[in-house]
Amino acid sequence: MAVKLLCIGDIHLGRRPGRLPSDLFAEEGAALGPLAAWRRAVDEAIDRRVDAVLLAGDVVEQEDDFYEAFAPLEEGVRRLQDAGIAVLAVAGNHDVAVLPRLARVIDSFRLLGAGGRWEEATVEGEDGHR
Repeated sequence: MAVKLLCIGDIHLGRRPGRLPSDLFAEEGAALGPLAAWRRAVDEAIDRRVDAVLLAGDVVEQEDDFYEAFAPLEEGVRRLQDAGIAVLAVAGNHDVAVLPRLARVIDSFRLLGAGGRWEEATVEGEDGHR
């Protein structure tokens, strides 16, 4: 059996979808935004019973979005943890400063490559495969 992964990048939590009229964003735009995408990804990971979620950078829009990103990121990571799903991340150019701060305060959120270090992680599937 194989290890099942869900990889998502460029979520940009804290960002408002661009080029949408403000009245559309207020009504339907939230369903198109980063927060909704993150929540759908968490739901998909749980529904598909993946072994790990890999966050491939730019999870957060920018450093001053720490507080906007914290609650939804923590909520999603906790849901994944409760489902037995590992969460691994690497920082992108938008969140290189804020992602290590989030990783320090959110349990079960593992950041690889902090401080420019090369790292690797092994993910084990339900059946023990790596």
